[in-house]
Amino acid sequence: MASLGEIEESAGRPLDAKPTSGRLARNMVILACAVDAADRTLLPASFKAMDEQLHLGPSRLAAMAFAQSITSSLSMPLWGALLRNYPARTLLMTGCFLWSFATYLQAAVTTFPVQVLLRGLVGVALASVAPVAQAMLCDVVPEDERGYAFGLMNSCSVFMGMMV
Repeated sequence: MASLGEIEESAGRPLDAKPTSGRLARNMVILACAVDAADRTLLPASFKAMDEQLHLGPSRLAAMAFAQSITSSLSMPLWGALLRNYPARTLLMTGCFLWSFATYLQAAVTTFPVQVLLRGLVGVALASVAPVAQAMLCDVVPEDERGYAFGLMNSCSVFMGMMV
């Protein structure tokens, strides 16, 4: 099996070449997708701790997970449609900012209805990552390297999801 260095060398790049802006953008997109996958598995993984510390029962925790899932599913096509009118980087930054802002607010809120609302907002923000990241990868990765980039993105996402 070929190492990453051998693959890059066979693609015409020396092993000690500095990363280009395209490679940096690719790596940042892959990192965003990996953190997205970790966040998606974080809520179910923390159910026990949330139940013990916040005294939320299984039905309330399920409602939070459902709010995130349904809003994510419904808003993902919207993010894809926005790609026609806005640059992918702007949309990814907007989604990541919204994601972090809603998560931060969720930590400060103690009422359950607001928690569910904010978890739904997190779902909307997380929905931006997949379509926008795929569009960005297509923009910054040459066509002959896209299979490798998408494979790396998915492998990193699965790995981060397992680590949570």
